[in-house]
Amino acid sequence: MISINLLDYIAKAVDDNGTLEAARLHEKAFTRNRSMPFTNALYCMLDMRTTTLQTRLNAFFRHNGGGNPISQQAFSKLRANFDHSPFEKIVRGLVKGGIFRKSSTDNVEWLPFVKR
Repeated sequence: MISINLLDYIAKAVDDNGTLEAARLHEKAFTRNRSMPFTNALYCMLDMRTTTLQTRLNAFFRHNGGGNPISQQAFSKLRANFDHSPFEKIVRGLVKGGIFRKSSTDNVEWLPFVKR
């Protein structure tokens, strides 16, 4: 079962304006009100379903208030406007927060996520 603290941490990291500012590759990226803003793009990418991208986009839009889903091409163009830093921020925060650690054999061990 996924810890509520874990989900809360991920939501705070994704919704943080600092995350967008650090990830933005162009000054004007994600400044207009579009059908898929930066935070929604991250949430969609964190969806680990094993289906096609268009199927995931359709499900994401249906689950999050409807509207016309964007195309795969539009998503690809949107993705080209930010770097990998939001994902790195999430993983580094989870490591620091104690969800997993390196063992003495350099294997990653999953631990209960404890809010500190």
